[in-house]
Amino acid sequence: MIYFASDAGGGLSAGLEPGGSGSASNSQCTVNASSSSVSASGNTHTLGMNLSFTAAFKGNLVVYLAAGDSTGATSGWQALGTMTLQWC
Repeated sequence: MIYFASDAGGGLSAGLEPGGSGSASNSQCTVNASSSSVSASGNTHTLGMNLSFTAAFKGNLVVYLAAGDSTGATSGWQALGTMTLQWC
């Protein structure tokens, strides 16, 4: 499941299943579930997310992710990627 954080970083959206229906948004971007994907091979899990950013949101971006299991254990938020958004 994908849970999308609010602008304040506190509240989470309803869960979105990769490949399923629906989307979640905040003032910076939207994640679309139907064109997102997840796959696993051994201990490697790959998450592909379809993100659309607003024109006002540009510059350096840090991607934070958290993982959890069925017992409620979580990794906590981890900075796992960076990118720079530029608009032509």
